Amino acid sequence: MVEGKTIVLKFGGSAFQPEALQPFAKRVSAYTGAGHRVVIVHGGGKEINAMLEALGMKSVFIDGLRVTDEATLKVVEMVLCGNVNKAIVRSLLANGVRAMGLSGQDAGILVATPLVSEKPDANGRPVRIDYGHVGEVERVHAEPVEVLLRNHLIPVIAPLGITNQGVSLNCNADTAAAAIAGALKADLFALLTDVAGVLVPQNGSKAVAPVLSADDVARLKREGVVTGGMIPKVDCCLSALKAGAKGSVIASLENFVGATDLGGTRIVEQIQ
Repeated sequence: MVEGKTIVLKFGGSAFQPEALQPFAKRVSAYTGAGHRVVIVHGGGKEINAMLEALGMKSVFIDGLRVTDEATLKVVEMVLCGNVNKAIVRSLLANGVRAMGLSGQDAGILVATPLVSEKPDANGRPVRIDYGHVGEVERVHAEPVEVLLRNHLIPVIAPLGITNQGVSLNCNADTAAAAIAGALKADLFALLTDVAGVLVPQNGSKAVAPVLSADDVARLKREGVVTGGMIPKVDCCLSALKAGAKGSVIASLENFVGATDLGGTRIVEQIQ
């Protein structure tokens, strides 16, 4: 990897494990030691679920999205901005990385709008779905992140957005990370997950595709090869590229912390 790159890492979700914090921080330390500018965006869905359960509150999902009422939002903010964010920051600091924890609300980094969608009812009539305080990123104010990077600080960002009216919104971490990568014109957006990459048929079995174009992704979706949770991941990579990122990859956290080469599946707009 060439020195001096801007790298946005999505860390969290299924890949987030307490035992992964130290090896993750060591690898980030290696990146910053080589002169790279690193931004970390994290999730924490399992930790939110655990806290809600401990408080006797139910987790409600619609189409994979957490319905976030006022009470749930308070828990989301507490877990993401508190427990998870500071655990990552502490591990980075312990490994010589000057990390600063913040959320997408700070300095208005993530300006979001409430998510609105419709689904047909039994009679085919559209019904509005209310997700509560769930948002989609409308724009990214990248300058505060750039200020930190110019001062050799590593932003660790929790995916909470804010509306123009000051309303807090819970945003999907993958899409927030992709939006930030695009706004920073990042050299690499790395979506770290619990799988080695996008699996495709090969010689009667399945193997990680080293590179996929936008056309490849569309075809694999039609063929039912790319399904389930992998669909939003490839879509996030493509949206990061469209927004200005120069490269994107879906890779395993295990490979990130254990190898010099990320491996995984590079997602590109076109294969040259």
